[in-house]
Amino acid sequence: MKNSLQISFTVSWLLLCLPFELKAQTPFSSADSLDINNIKTWQLVHGDMWNDPNSANSRCEFPKGSGKNLAYSASLWFSGFDDQSQLRVSAQTYRDAGIDFWPGPLDIGLPISYAESEKWAKLWKLDRWELEAFLNTSVHTLANTPTAILQWPARGNSYATGHNGSLLNLQNRPYAPFVDVDMDGIYNALNGDYPAIKGDQAIWFIYNDHGPTHNVTDGLPLELELVCMAYAYKRNSLIDNVIFYEYQITNKNQSDIDSFVIGMFGDLDLGYSHDDFFGYDSTRNMGIVYNGDPTDGVPGTGYYLDTIPQAAIRIMRFPGDTCGNVSSAGSFLFYSNGFDPRIGDATNDTQFNYYMRARWRDGSHLKDFPNNNDIRFLSPDDPSIPGGWSECAAGTPPWDRRIVLSSQPFQFTSGSTINYAFALVATPPKAHNGCPNATFADVRAISDTAQAIFCNPLPIQTSVQELTARKLSMYPNPADKTIMIECDACHEFEIDVFDMTGRRIEVTETTGGREVSLDVSTLSRGVYHVIFRSESDVMSGKFIKR
Repeated sequence: MKNSLQISFTVSWLLLCLPFELKAQTPFSSADSLDINNIKTWQLVHGDMWNDPNSANSRCEFPKGSGKNLAYSASLWFSGFDDQSQLRVSAQTYRDAGIDFWPGPLDIGLPISYAESEKWAKLWKLDRWELEAFLNTSVHTLANTPTAILQWPARGNSYATGHNGSLLNLQNRPYAPFVDVDMDGIYNALNGDYPAIKGDQAIWFIYNDHGPTHNVTDGLPLELELVCMAYAYKRNSLIDNVIFYEYQITNKNQSDIDSFVIGMFGDLDLGYSHDDFFGYDSTRNMGIVYNGDPTDGVPGTGYYLDTIPQAAIRIMRFPGDTCGNVSSAGSFLFYSNGFDPRIGDATNDTQFNYYMRARWRDGSHLKDFPNNNDIRFLSPDDPSIPGGWSECAAGTPPWDRRIVLSSQPFQFTSGSTINYAFALVATPPKAHNGCPNATFADVRAISDTAQAIFCNPLPIQTSVQELTARKLSMYPNPADKTIMIECDACHEFEIDVFDMTGRRIEVTETTGGREVSLDVSTLSRGVYHVIFRSESDVMSGKFIKR
């Protein structure tokens, strides 16, 4: 339990004494877990994650089932300046400090009410096996459609329900993504439409920073709407040690936001929270936590003891990035639990802003000692490098620290939407995997796997390259009866069709010259993947069967 949090019983007793108006601003405790692979993590509806706000206990278990946790809390932070040059900051840390983010969508220039936010205080979770069962059903009814699919909060879904079964008024705007099988622009699972999720398990939710309270930073909200999909794969490989988080962030402020910065806050505790070190890998935009001692914690307390993992937050995408062109971060630092005037917990909007801009709590800039030059990144070297700049080499005392990994500043125009993504990465526990034996080789390898799969999501359990129109083309798409494939050397390719679960589907194939036709008339409605294999190449494409 983090010592910065109040005991939940005390909080509950105090709430009973509050007037109704203040009770109505208390946060929602709705939570669900991604638990399909080796990491079991909690997600909360206010955008924070990895802990239970009721018990104040960690909920980022690794390996799953071990009772040991590698992280305690995380959230996105934001800062920028409106057209009046006023500082605007939003952040979330621990709920004893207050709430800046609230569930639900925003309208431009308008805050969300507590009653409306409560309707959206829900996480929509879907497993791939549920989707498989749905796609393998030819006729969809209320009785045989999984609840998660029937109530998916997509555009126009009349069956969408929120917190405690409340009906959602889904306006004519995008919400949760879906495959529109009947191409009518409205989500209706009974007509065959289904959620467009990533990974083998996914959680979708929506939240904002313009709700009933904004009392973590005690400043002005930026008026942002955040749509998130958190997801994970279970493939019995390195990717089973990764959780992905993808965000679509929309500026709902009537003003452009200048010098806008996204900060990734993470309280990464490897078991015992007071013996951690941090490092930074600038080539990967990755903040890494490793144990400051050869042994983590003491026996009998659920710590890792002498067999310890490492954990990292790697930025998969900053706004404007493509998978072939990833920009560098703006800054990386870590600060300490407590109220040290220079490196302690932030308590107001100015201090939060400093931490996202390579400055300490008191406004002083990060320095390269003993040269005293301004820098943007702390501890950039692998701890195994003799004489390198790492906490291990410097011999600093391990402690309970938190990281902030931020983007470079940019202008965020009113009404525009940007994309941002990160991954939580864990390494298999190793004997005495702390200082002075620590190296970042394993966490780099797993994070590189995560980046490759982020750029090329795994539709089936086959490693493929994306189909390019230069070599192969498929039409019509969507299709009713026949898919035509054109290619320069079709006879060189073996062609297979798979459903969304990776199961090979038998279809009749007819070859003639530069064309191959696939009879898909008997297939159920849904998305299918076509794998093209030759002696020198493997590619994939996909089509929708109407």
